[in-house]
Amino acid sequence: MTTRLLFLNDTRMSDAKIALQYDNNMLNVDKTIIYYGPSDPAFDTFCNFPVKKDVELILKTNHLDDFYKFGGWISQQFLKLLAIHYCDDNEILIQDCDVYLNAPYDFFPNGNPATLIHSDQTEAVEYYEYIEKILSIPRQTTDCFVTEFMPITKNNWLALVDRIENLHQKNWFDAIFDIIDNDYTGNQIWFSEYEFLGNWQLFMNPNLIVNEQKMYCENIWPNV
Repeated sequence: MTTRLLFLNDTRMSDAKIALQYDNNMLNVDKTIIYYGPSDPAFDTFCNFPVKKDVELILKTNHLDDFYKFGGWISQQFLKLLAIHYCDDNEILIQDCDVYLNAPYDFFPNGNPATLIHSDQTEAVEYYEYIEKILSIPRQTTDCFVTEFMPITKNNWLALVDRIENLHQKNWFDAIFDIIDNDYTGNQIWFSEYEFLGNWQLFMNPNLIVNEQKMYCENIWPNV
């Protein structure tokens, strides 16, 4: 079963409604779970999809009081990693709420992740520094995984968790939190869940399926 995890806040409601209108291009997704920040007990569905509160994930950590210490950018990345960790299904797709597919695409052909990339593109240097600090692996490609979509199998995720906990001898989330906290001086810190997960999966599988994301144009995806 493939589960899509989509993350929403109160400033992106309209964007999400537009994006979800293109779900006919999202092939072979069996289930969608939306995570939402503001705590409103009456808000339990969005466009007929179940909604979970971000706080449900935060309560599973040791950081209820300082979860947002590093600002909204980092907390967004934390929430996505936690959502993967506590998802029960093996095929998991992370999607930001303001993007959509303009042509059919299968993120798990034959059960294997098929990621989207931007060829030969580099983002903030900190994205790659944190891959090395947390996973002790270098950046695996000159391509960029920041496409607002990221498929990952639970098996690959659990292998990532095992690596972090073996390297740092502590809970995986605490390890990531502490590494970022060690660098934090009050200024913006940059971390990308997309680069983190994409480079890890490529490290695990050099034959990972990658396809160029073509933005805002009519497009026919390659066969995968």
